[in-house]
Amino acid sequence: MGVIEAETALIDALGRRSVRRKGNRTWDLRATARRISRSAPEVMVKITGFGKGGKHVESHLDYISRNGKVELETERGEVLSGRQEVKEFFAEWKNDFGDGGAYKARRDTMHMVLSMPETTDPEGVRNAVRQFAKKTFGANHEYVFALHTDEPHPHCHVTVKCLGRNGRRLHVGRHTAQAWREGFAEAMRDQGVDAEATPRRSRGKVKKSEKNVIRHIERGDKTHKPRVSKVKAARIKETADELLAETQGQPATPKPWEEKIKATQTAIRGAWLAAATALEQSAEGQSLSEQIKGFVDRMPAIDTARHELKASLMKQFTQQRGQEKGVVDASDQQALLQGARRPGNQPGRDAER
Repeated sequence: MGVIEAETALIDALGRRSVRRKGNRTWDLRATARRISRSAPEVMVKITGFGKGGKHVESHLDYISRNGKVELETERGEVLSGRQEVKEFFAEWKNDFGDGGAYKARRDTMHMVLSMPETTDPEGVRNAVRQFAKKTFGANHEYVFALHTDEPHPHCHVTVKCLGRNGRRLHVGRHTAQAWREGFAEAMRDQGVDAEATPRRSRGKVKKSEKNVIRHIERGDKTHKPRVSKVKAARIKETADELLAETQGQPATPKPWEEKIKATQTAIRGAWLAAATALEQSAEGQSLSEQIKGFVDRMPAIDTARHELKASLMKQFTQQRGQEKGVVDASDQQALLQGARRPGNQPGRDAER
């Protein structure tokens, strides 16, 4: 096995079969593998929504500028300070927005968040977002962005006007977000941050991140105490139903998507190890080979969120009844799981109504 075998295996591990061949692709793949296998910080790019109509867009600009308290920067490098400047800027945009009739559902602006882990320098994030936005949108689209540091992780909100200067509208396709992640990671590397934009599956991760709205409900705020969202309450009930059925001797319901996840993860981990085997054949590839093997060893178990919730419920109920009775049998488990199925009676917190 040699360079070609290592390259092929890395492409499989990274899910980059569609990448066109370049003269320096082997070097790029190895550099990417080095960053990933040493757990380089992963960038986050999320398309949070679209503005439809002037009122919606104006409200969003007020939100990302914190009603004028946070500066906005335009694609021309102009800095908008204060609510009045933001209002004047919006007045230049609003004539192109569809506020009624056949255009009321048209996407007028695209909203996205670009974020880095909490140890990252906020100014580095701002500079990287400036570079990324100019390269990605600057040739044809107007935009503004704002740096927020009110959360542990520095992040920027970017609002892009969908109608381009050439009359064409911004297109967001199926793979656009990943392409933008890679562009933002490159911009962060230009700032001296060893950032990557690897698909979650290539890092051995199965669980999806919790949605912002669910995290907000779980965390609570000044007007609402922390509580379990309706979505999570439904998951708990479904999982409790499954556990209850198992304690009663009923067969588990097949989950074909979980088998597919397991097969995908097995193939990806196998591809990483194949790359390590190919790399160790050459002196210059041996250190990377060892690094990749350690990376695969550290990958988490192939468990979905449902698996983790199931284990957590069983552990929590077993500990609870064990503390009360000192012993746990099947009838105890069934009683506890029956209780968990009732709305508003999920463990941990109150359910969000």
